[in-house]
Amino acid sequence: MIELLSGLIHDAIKAAVEAGGLNLTEIPEPHLERPRDPSHGDWATNVAMQLAKDARMAPRQIAEVIADQMNGHEDIAAVEIAGPGFINIRLSGAALQRVLRDVRDHGADYGRVDIGKGRRVQVEFVSANPVGPMHVGHGRWAALGDSMARVLEHAGFVAQREFYVNDAGVQMDTFAKSVAARYMEMNGVEVEFADDWYQGSYIRDIAQEIMDAEGPKWVDADSDARESHFKEQAYTQVLAHLKRVLHGMGVDFDVWFSERTLHEPAEDGVSAVESAILTLREAGYIYEKDGATWFRTTDF
Repeated sequence: MIELLSGLIHDAIKAAVEAGGLNLTEIPEPHLERPRDPSHGDWATNVAMQLAKDARMAPRQIAEVIADQMNGHEDIAAVEIAGPGFINIRLSGAALQRVLRDVRDHGADYGRVDIGKGRRVQVEFVSANPVGPMHVGHGRWAALGDSMARVLEHAGFVAQREFYVNDAGVQMDTFAKSVAARYMEMNGVEVEFADDWYQGSYIRDIAQEIMDAEGPKWVDADSDARESHFKEQAYTQVLAHLKRVLHGMGVDFDVWFSERTLHEPAEDGVSAVESAILTLREAGYIYEKDGATWFRTTDF
């Protein structure tokens, strides 16, 4: 609509110049905005004040000349002059209906532009911890992130959707201990369930699935081996759940990036995280304090 009105205003000024009503050598791009008071019209422009110096006329006179040229157009219901030279424009029903026709004619391509020109952009979203089912918050992030990616694609970018899987760290160990404890309980073993372990009923469901598939063979196994195995089994189940739920929402990711890969040793025996820290340390951006390793962000 802004493009339509800008074109109409430009044509009106050009027609006024050709008719001798305005003395101009250049026609600027008119600025359009919504009036604060809707009763003043649908759109307003201060183009008459922009032209006053070059045209050597009072802004209100210029506005009247432009209004005369615009009145009578099928897309314009009324053009009114306000204050020192503001032009308030009311659209006709035909103009509004044209938008609906354009939407109908272009379908899913309506509004498509090529601002991105094929540039690649990555949108990383949801990235829920793989230690339990999705909740409403995850659904909100999924809807927002995927909508952003779709808008970018509609604007000519090549959007890549990434789910960063937080599958490393203490949380995964706690997850494994929680499932293992419920599994042991199912097999009649009394377990002291720690307060910081995962308490949700889904933990029992995961343990039950392992029990159904593998039976009680892990009851007498070494606890570390049991938890290591259960960590992988539970992680696989939750990841499948996340993918299934997101796909049901119409959200599919191009990349499922595992945090673990950043900690796995490369061919030289050094992980990506260790390599990054080493690079920062050599550059003088890493220091030790209070028993922790810190990144010296104040340098930036």
